[in-house]
Amino acid sequence: MPDWKILDLIGDNRPPEFHLSLEELLLDVELPNPILLLYENPNAVVLGKNQNPWQEVDLEYAKTNSVPVFRRISGGGTVFHGPGNILFSFVERASGKFLIPMKDYNQRIISAFGSLGIQITEDERSCLFFNEKKISGNAQTLRNGKCLSHGTLLFDADLDFLNPLLDTEQIISNSKAVSSVRSRVGNLPANLKKKCVEEIGKLLEAQSTNIDQLNLDPSEIRVKQKKYLSWDWTFGKTPPFEVDSNALIKSKRNGTLKIEGGSLVSIRIEKEILIPYSPLAYLSREFFDYLNSVLS
Repeated sequence: MPDWKILDLIGDNRPPEFHLSLEELLLDVELPNPILLLYENPNAVVLGKNQNPWQEVDLEYAKTNSVPVFRRISGGGTVFHGPGNILFSFVERASGKFLIPMKDYNQRIISAFGSLGIQITEDERSCLFFNEKKISGNAQTLRNGKCLSHGTLLFDADLDFLNPLLDTEQIISNSKAVSSVRSRVGNLPANLKKKCVEEIGKLLEAQSTNIDQLNLDPSEIRVKQKKYLSWDWTFGKTPPFEVDSNALIKSKRNGTLKIEGGSLVSIRIEKEILIPYSPLAYLSREFFDYLNSVLS
């Protein structure tokens, strides 16, 4: 077994963009040991790399409740970060160009809970369940010969607050984005949070480390944080989709809107194609102004 290090940042009060940047940076630098990173974020919604925020998140609810939306570098579905939700990230050298099976990592988590008398099950999509409710969604990516496998563990998350965030009525068609598979979610026993972390560390025979010992370049973290906070990354990386204009505004003429890179690139009205002078951010004020001007 490799000599694992465990970097426990639970309770460090850093923002989500820092932890997402740290995960990515761990793939970009040379590390002498595989690392298990553990952290906890304030409220946030995190999309998979190939997802559509308008399709996955009630953005008005998120804005009203000051919940930021982020896009991560791995695939998979949308997850909620927040108090009571532990995030885990395994980073280690992969064998060739293949991801290390998610089941290998999940088995460690299942075994850790098993030693605490808690039975966790795994479905065909490698999600984890407790009492038939989903308590962990996870995803992977391969970069620079290293595998990142990360996911969530719900302990005492506010499920009443969480559920409306991931409930959207946006009507979208011909989407090239990956859609989340909805499951009924639940919490693990809150009193096992610390014990679970300890048990996973024991299974890995991991030694504790701190962020200073990793000798990471703070400027690289700052650059990546700017990316995660940018509209171009979170919304601009949205795969192409279409939407009927009548789902957005009342108009005399019906148009099919083509959205690429999170922006309106054309409207099809019967055989006529209208192209705005410049791409307009989807659902921005300029977007609606343009629609009303050409469809009324």
